[in-house]
Amino acid sequence: MIEKQQIFPILLQACPSYLNRYETYIEQNYENEEERLLYVDIGDFTVHKMIKEDNDMATIALIRHGSTHWNKEGRAQGSADISLDQDGIRQAELLAARLSMEDWAYIYSSPLARAKETALIIGEAIGVDVHLDDRLRERFGGLIEGTTEAERVAKWGAAWIESDLGLEPIEQVQQRGKAFLEEIMLKHPDEKVLVVAHGAFIQFNMVHLLADFPIMNFGNTSMTLLTKLDHQWTCELHNCTQHLGEQQASKINIDLSGQKGNGILKT
Repeated sequence: MIEKQQIFPILLQACPSYLNRYETYIEQNYENEEERLLYVDIGDFTVHKMIKEDNDMATIALIRHGSTHWNKEGRAQGSADISLDQDGIRQAELLAARLSMEDWAYIYSSPLARAKETALIIGEAIGVDVHLDDRLRERFGGLIEGTTEAERVAKWGAAWIESDLGLEPIEQVQQRGKAFLEEIMLKHPDEKVLVVAHGAFIQFNMVHLLADFPIMNFGNTSMTLLTKLDHQWTCELHNCTQHLGEQQASKINIDLSGQKGNGILKT
């Protein structure tokens, strides 16, 4: 059962932009053991959610975007707005065909072109609009964006990762990622949500949310399923690229680790 002292911190974290306009929290009496009604007023923003049993939480599929020419060249992409290449478009189409046989209610995407284009291809195939969210952006790469490993070693030495090159702190990536995921769990209880993002973003947040999650490179258009049971995040499927087949999957490269409708964009 979800107790009020557990709900309030989650809502505060899920709605950080409204904290400076916080006014009141009002919780109504429980009507029964299974269904509780919670009102939360945060300035002019009201969250009105039906909170049920813990297993009535959203299922989230974290998807890495399709491939780009920078992926193939081994260049760190970060916040650079790089579009899909032809292989990336094909990968997104194959994933869309897979997802069209399933039931997904919402799509959220990073606004960066490679993720947004992947999301739009999926949205068109399954008839779901795409909502953009800045919190899903890839880790900002500072001075290393656009460079290969060989170029970084030549410019800053083999220990370049230890230098201050302006990369976004990993903790900051994890903080915005967790805030987004907690918000989705509250907004879409008992629904299936697709989230199109990036390799390093997904990796850092999986390590943060799940104990002992392995360090890995997430493949282009890979799917990783997350849900939350008994207040614990669980992963039912990770880094799955079965829709690509062996030939396509062998072309996958890393991102910045340190990855039937109109497809309307919703900001």
